[in-house]
Amino acid sequence: MKYKTRGMSSPNNKARVYFTCHPDDFGKHFQRITDDILNEQNCAIWYMDPDEAIDEGSYYEELEQMQLFVLPVTRAFLETENRARNMDYAYAAENHKPVLPVMVESGLAAEFSRICGDRHIVDQTSSDSTARTYEERLSEFLRTVLIGDEQAEKIRCAFDTYIFLSYRKKDRAYANELMKLIHKNDFCRDIAIWYDEFLIPGESFNNAIRDALTKSPLFALNVTPSLLQYNDEGKPNYVMETEFPMAVRSGKIILPFEMVKTDREKMAISFKGLRIDSMIDPGNAAEMERALQNAIKAIALSGKEKDTAHDFFIGLAYLGGIDVEIDTDRALELITDAARKGLPEAIEKLSDMYYYGDVVALDRDKALYWKRMLADKRFSIWKEEPSDENGTAYGRALTRLANLLLEMRQLESSVDVCDQIASFCVGMQHEKAWAMSAMSWAYNKKGELYRLLGRYDEAEAYLSKDIEVLSQIVEVYPDDLAARRKLGVALNNAGRTKQLRGAPGEAVPVFRKALTLFESIDQSGSTIQSRRDIAATLGYLGNCYYLDSDIGNADACYERMYQINKTILAETRTPEAKRDFAVSCSKKGLAAVMREDLSAAITFFLEDEALCLELTEMFGSFESFQDLSTTYDYLRDAYETLGDLGRAKEYGYRQVESAKKLVSMREGLESKIALRKAYAGLGPILANLGDLDQSAEAFDAAITAGEEIIRQSSRVSD
Repeated sequence: MKYKTRGMSSPNNKARVYFTCHPDDFGKHFQRITDDILNEQNCAIWYMDPDEAIDEGSYYEELEQMQLFVLPVTRAFLETENRARNMDYAYAAENHKPVLPVMVESGLAAEFSRICGDRHIVDQTSSDSTARTYEERLSEFLRTVLIGDEQAEKIRCAFDTYIFLSYRKKDRAYANELMKLIHKNDFCRDIAIWYDEFLIPGESFNNAIRDALTKSPLFALNVTPSLLQYNDEGKPNYVMETEFPMAVRSGKIILPFEMVKTDREKMAISFKGLRIDSMIDPGNAAEMERALQNAIKAIALSGKEKDTAHDFFIGLAYLGGIDVEIDTDRALELITDAARKGLPEAIEKLSDMYYYGDVVALDRDKALYWKRMLADKRFSIWKEEPSDENGTAYGRALTRLANLLLEMRQLESSVDVCDQIASFCVGMQHEKAWAMSAMSWAYNKKGELYRLLGRYDEAEAYLSKDIEVLSQIVEVYPDDLAARRKLGVALNNAGRTKQLRGAPGEAVPVFRKALTLFESIDQSGSTIQSRRDIAATLGYLGNCYYLDSDIGNADACYERMYQINKTILAETRTPEAKRDFAVSCSKKGLAAVMREDLSAAITFFLEDEALCLELTEMFGSFESFQDLSTTYDYLRDAYETLGDLGRAKEYGYRQVESAKKLVSMREGLESKIALRKAYAGLGPILANLGDLDQSAEAFDAAITAGEEIIRQSSRVSD
């Protein structure tokens, strides 16, 4: 395996992440996704060249050490046989390893859930500027699943003492077995075992190993015949030449464990200072226990207080393999015990473990149980000591509970929790930022929930409350760009709700206010996100004018949107930028159609077509073909109106082919509606060209598709 870290530093003592994907996707997605992860978390990302042959035995030993599996979700990953899905994902699912699926092609969530089960997905393709960003969701996922540097240091401080484990790298399996045998003794549970788990071939004896030997009073020697073998250069191996002599010079207590029968006379010659008669037989449990107890008696243990928090940290150590072997059973036992004793950090961790399927089977109901318990515990702590810190922790617990209820489609229960948040925060001093922020979240979430329920008046009422609170925050903290962006997003949410209610005229001033706010943010420090926010708001505003037949204002909004997205595309060339610009082109084209400037409309639609073709070639997703089918519809209609029936026929057939592709990819109403529309648009063109037989076939196909839509709609209604 190869690895990637920040600055290509040593992977030792870093959380272990495994990146895997379909071979065709490696070049497209490895660099970007791993850069994003390392930007958020100081971990080690391991991977293999996509086409490299593997030895399954050693391969699965490597996978056992991984704490998180990361995979880009693509159509190739889902639809073709590949190692990433058939071996890596299957191993992670079977062994309850957390998985981070990164959606890099839109529209595959349902298919991923069907094939891989109901897992949390981080979507890289979302074009919704009102949703949390990909970076925010990725950061939260990594913080929740992986153990960061600060927490890892606390874990290391919880150990009683250290054992330095010395072994040949070819004997890693024996080293892992020895660690488990040592920790099988309960009195050794809180003893860390330092071992250079991923020392890179050719890496010199470094400060990390010196430091580990210095802090480890016990030196465990993993004895196998490999210790007597010289290295590839014909020189004494690393253990023989460096590690063991240093342990002898430092006066360490040396415990030789004979994992495999080894020539003792040769050992005595090659390892000066080793007492051959002190060899320990790991297969003899009583001998192992006696030797370890005698060694531990000879050193001064830390004497740390063994409370619930201490046991929780030790559980995290075994969960993440931090200076001990990964032992999921022991980790789960310790963390669960600490949670049952009411330690809030343990309750939260256990809830996350069930949510992400981390060493336990993914179970949303159990995650919900522990999230409710966490909220109750955090409230009790705040009630006893009503500090800002405790209030913030309680508010955070409630928001995560509300989000999970929303995800589980328990909408009314989620609304109830949002009411709890709002009621709690109303009682707080409004100048406290955390209380106001939590109130804003609750109002926003209630607005979103009522919008999903189709109760637009109630949705607007709560979104107005969200805007009011966020306005107060911005007034108190005018330089807080994040708060100002939240206010802009809230305004856009309110405007879109008015549009859904069928009142685009009422939405216009709301969108204009959001636009002014986003423009001020951009002036404070222009970023891709700030410009995307401006472009998205211009699109919403343009749609309002378009619906009211105010083509002049609609076209002005679409033109600015077009120019901004064109610049972003030139700068980034990302799939998101391509799709944003494609949408801008289609909007400009529609406005030109309404101005009866068909030549300009076709120019914009052709630009849209080129980008859609590029995205379908890149991703081949349902959504990309859906966008392409819509673009062909625009072009067919424009050429037909212009009187160029030959080109209209050409695009009519292209529309039919893309619609057929949609039907083959997904048997749903959307696909059948697209197919009916394509045939219905093609029929009159063929008739006008005199192709009456083909025209009749097109109309028959449109009727057949329409009948299927009616039948399918009836089934959905039932």
